[in-house]
Amino acid sequence: MLSGCPATGNLTQTEAAERLGRKQTVVSEIERGLRRVDVLEIVLISRALDADPFQLFAEVTRSAEARLKAQKPRRPAKAG
Repeated sequence: MLSGCPATGNLTQTEAAERLGRKQTVVSEIERGLRRVDVLEIVLISRALDADPFQLFAEVTRSAEARLKAQKPRRPAKAG
């Protein structure tokens, strides 16, 4: 999410974390999709990075859709 944000430009994860007031590991987890981000956090992140929250949300949506398409369909459990 953050790595695709134009406002981050050439920011490192550490620099982005400093702007957000978070640890670098949190930024890493967000970028790798290991940490879910709610709408309020998207607004806070966009403000810290001087980004448009709507564009950031659109990036999150595209990323989530791509991940869902990449997942293999799960077979229902056999009744038994």
